[in-house]
Amino acid sequence: AEGQASTAYQMERQLLWKLLALGGYLMQLFFTMRAANEAITRTLEVEGEEYGYVGTRSRQYVSIFGEVEVRRACYWQSGRGNQYPLDATLSIPQRSFSDWVQEIVEELSVSVPYAEAVGLLSKWFGLALPKRSVVQMAADHAEAVSAYYEQQPAPALEVDDTILVALADGKGIPMNRQDSPPPQSRRSKGGRKTAKREATITAVYTIAPYRRCSDDIIQALVPTTTPSL
Repeated sequence: AEGQASTAYQMERQLLWKLLALGGYLMQLFFTMRAANEAITRTLEVEGEEYGYVGTRSRQYVSIFGEVEVRRACYWQSGRGNQYPLDATLSIPQRSFSDWVQEIVEELSVSVPYAEAVGLLSKWFGLALPKRSVVQMAADHAEAVSAYYEQQPAPALEVDDTILVALADGKGIPMNRQDSPPPQSRRSKGGRKTAKREATITAVYTIAPYRRCSDDIIQALVPTTTPSL
């Protein structure tokens, strides 16, 4: 009966929220079943050290479907802390937000400011992510960039690629107040509240020579022909 009075737009939104709610129940069921089937032992050996079983502990897991609870076995050793084998088995990130949520919000953050990325995720999926958490996620992943590229195989070098190309681009990034000059009662023309530092990205690659005559260069700079449709 409710659908008879709804527009297509309203029905589409309602269905999405209901499917997200269903996904939340299914994610909770998944974690509940994995916890029930987890093999529990009196001790756990990690890198030659023994940790004793001290019961189950719960943690928050924020998926794209919303927040669910994860209960898993906890092993503890004095001076070394806790071990959660199920976290490693399921590849659960240390932060409460799932890898997929982190992936989505960071891809959005590449194109729009952090605050806008958080707003879009809230609008589309009903997730409330603090802006500070998004900034911390980006910092966490930035630390892994070097290690990621080091484990990648070097690309094959084409025999004809005899030209080495190096690119660099910079972007001014506003700093925090503590990194800026002392506040002034009246700023000079063009003065800003916060200082900026330049973030620089570089790229290096090889290409094969592409011989061109003067007519080719003129055509590239001042096209005289209209490309065919």
